[in-house]
Amino acid sequence: MTPRQRVLAALRQQDTDRVPLTIYSGLVGTDDEVKALLGDHVTLILWSNAHRTEFRRTTFRSEKFTVGGEERQRNYIETPLGTICRDYHFDPTYHSTWAIDSYVKKAADWDVLRFMFEDAIYKPDYDAWLERHRQHGEHGVQNTAVGRTPFQCLAYEYLGVEQLSLELYDHPDKVQAVLALMHERQNELDKIYAESPAELINFPDNITSIVVGRERFANHSLPRYRHMAEACRGTGKIIVAHMDGMLRNLADLIAESPLTSLEAFTPSPDSDVSVADARRFWPGKGIWINYPSSIHLFPADVIYRETCKILDESPPRGFLVGVTENVPPDVWRTSMATIDKAIEEHKRK
Repeated sequence: MTPRQRVLAALRQQDTDRVPLTIYSGLVGTDDEVKALLGDHVTLILWSNAHRTEFRRTTFRSEKFTVGGEERQRNYIETPLGTICRDYHFDPTYHSTWAIDSYVKKAADWDVLRFMFEDAIYKPDYDAWLERHRQHGEHGVQNTAVGRTPFQCLAYEYLGVEQLSLELYDHPDKVQAVLALMHERQNELDKIYAESPAELINFPDNITSIVVGRERFANHSLPRYRHMAEACRGTGKIIVAHMDGMLRNLADLIAESPLTSLEAFTPSPDSDVSVADARRFWPGKGIWINYPSSIHLFPADVIYRETCKILDESPPRGFLVGVTENVPPDVWRTSMATIDKAIEEHKRK
């Protein structure tokens, strides 16, 4: 099987020649370095989308500045109702941006945010998707992201968990009005994705029960999953959600969802659900793990032993080993080669 065929077959609960090993493109080095180490045993996962968003009267800009010698970036959202902004600093190792504050700092900022969501126009972007598919061929699979569900989107992209919690207490009507609007607008995307060439559709939700809780997961995530599943009925599309946190308290709700698979599910010791638990909680769903980040740091013999334990607990079909979190530059080659060795020798058993 090609790397691409292996992943798609596993997610469809079909037989594969071995447990798929996946890694996000560009996560630990160049794609060429990863392929040189692991060959056709690894599938590169490329985050992409099948739509583009245009705005009629909303504009976006950013500027760089320094504080105490540290470079920072300020992003602006400008609308006829006003302008809001959010500051970010840069991670020195992985060069990613991390938010310092919130776009919403006062009650009137909710009106600006609401205008932005109302102003959006969603359009298909299939040609760009097809071009990425052509470029990466059988070594890659596009993790086609439709976007985070409403509560997760506000928490991770616009406010932060702490500020959103305060706003739910101080201005609940404004928050709920924006959440309702987001549901309405996001539902428009599902027809675009149902008709797209994407085989794999991902809600990049970063779900953890200690943040979202049962009520908000039931009210703001499950309805979006169900709406997408209904739009894609009969298309054969694989629908997954990125759930990389503590999930035990949500296990029954996840079981009720129409998701094909959990993507980036992180088993113990880095969470409160083991692979054996996942197999019991979610029969019939694919389990696509994020290999526990803590284990990458151990010597090769420990990595091998822990990988074999994970594989021994895994279901016979629909199981994939993925790497979705940054791995320190000085250990990823040893870690990835050892995980691959364990998968290959487990297959022979």
